Amino acid sequence: MAPVQDFLHSVRSTFSLQWKHLLRPQSGLHIPVIISLQFLLSSLLICIVSGILLSLNFIPDTNPPRDDAGRLLVACSVENDVILYQNGQAQILYKRGEIAYLTYNEATGSIDYPTKDTAAFSPLARRTVIASRAWLSIRDIESSISAGAIIRSLHIWSVDLIMVSLFLTVVLWIHFQTYNSPYMLVWYALLLLLSLIVFSAWSGSILPWTLRSDSALRIVPSLLREYMPFGSALQSFLYNGQEINSASYNRIYSLHSVFSPLFIILLIVLLRRWSGRMP
Repeated sequence: MAPVQDFLHSVRSTFSLQWKHLLRPQSGLHIPVIISLQFLLSSLLICIVSGILLSLNFIPDTNPPRDDAGRLLVACSVENDVILYQNGQAQILYKRGEIAYLTYNEATGSIDYPTKDTAAFSPLARRTVIASRAWLSIRDIESSISAGAIIRSLHIWSVDLIMVSLFLTVVLWIHFQTYNSPYMLVWYALLLLLSLIVFSAWSGSILPWTLRSDSALRIVPSLLREYMPFGSALQSFLYNGQEINSASYNRIYSLHSVFSPLFIILLIVLLRRWSGRMP
């Protein structure tokens, strides 16, 4: 049995050396780590391009829409063609599938329909609520703009791909023990990149400004205030004060759409440059 065990041990040792040589070339990091970083960069590129396209039609406003007279508007989807007859002539007010903005009577708490056929209109929120212009602009992007729903789906899916690829990169980094010298600086940059991407995903969930967005904006900073040394200062920075208001939304929107992508791109460029110089 001893010769067989020696033979198996030699085969395993040879295979292990060949595998390590393949995964760790002399010119830098392990090949799987580099591939995961490339996948991360590709997903980030899709996310940024789709985000730019969405920002062209997105309205970052927490206030509800109003008409020229200052009356509140409620968004409704048109279930059937709405036809108005005047002087014996038929005029199509809304076509099926469009979004109609109808005035909301605050005194009576009801919608002022343009015709008696109220069944042709269905509130987008499935009940009469006053939605923000930000949320309504997202619905307009998905329904009125060509390929708008596909672009928004790509934006959301690319965030998931970024999280998966970054998690895979961290796991590979730990597996190959590349968090030690001379890779320690790259490891810290990778952790910072993970924090920035998590923040970008969280701030992106705030932008539609729904009840879920309001809850996320209240819960996460409160947790940071309770469990982090500088949590109170960070909460005041995100809120742009002590309470949530329109200035808080504008600050989070600017952080999500401008500063976070710039810092993420800078970190990825530095990661690729540092990884190429490592022995």
